[in-house]
Amino acid sequence: MKNIRSLSIFVFALILAIIALFYFGTMETQKQTIFYFFPAIAAFLSILLVLFNFSLAKKNEKLLEEVHFLKQHSNLTEAELNEFQNEEKAENVVNYSGIIDRVHTKINQNSIDEYFESMLSALAKELNGVQAIAFLINKQQNLFNLVGKYAYYSEKKIEAVKLGEGVSGQVAKDKKMLILSNVPDGYIEVVSGLGSSTPKFLVIYPVLLENETIALIEVATFEGFTKNLETLFNKLFDKLIPEIKKFIKE
Repeated sequence: MKNIRSLSIFVFALILAIIALFYFGTMETQKQTIFYFFPAIAAFLSILLVLFNFSLAKKNEKLLEEVHFLKQHSNLTEAELNEFQNEEKAENVVNYSGIIDRVHTKINQNSIDEYFESMLSALAKELNGVQAIAFLINKQQNLFNLVGKYAYYSEKKIEAVKLGEGVSGQVAKDKKMLILSNVPDGYIEVVSGLGSSTPKFLVIYPVLLENETIALIEVATFEGFTKNLETLFNKLFDKLIPEIKKFIKE
């Protein structure tokens, strides 16, 4: 920018010098023409140079503003991201701990039925679940038998789960949590005073002990599940596995 301005001043000075040379070095009859012609050319060229400099200055200023904005925006985004991640980590730790404690304190350990039903009730309430069931492995029968249910009022009998058969049996075999986000109508039925309806979200979680599925937990909801649900289940059942293990029939 400084080079352009210097060039403009140089050109303008050169034009003035040429005018002066012609003005003082020509015949008297030519002085009038030179006097009017060259100043006009000088003024015209100077105006063009000024406009050119002004246009470049505006573009440069706009570019600098955009660069400054992008730099600030980038820094702000990075700072906000770091802050969000830190807050999320802290919140997740508190939420996991709080949910686990609330669920565990509400579990009734008097019998296997009371244990799983109270656990499912507490867990479903934490996840806004409308229905939940639990299966526990029976090693003698090589089946997962129903051991607890929450808000299940259907007359349809819940059959035992065989390893590798059906959706639940496949989860037990694969040893990986499954979340269904578009449950077919009639797959799950929730009955209330307003009639019956089908929740659209279902999570099936395999409880593992020494890399073997020992239980299946299913929770259904209309609203979907929060992120990091698997982490929550892992932490929760790490705490509950020693208690669940006591109910397994060898």
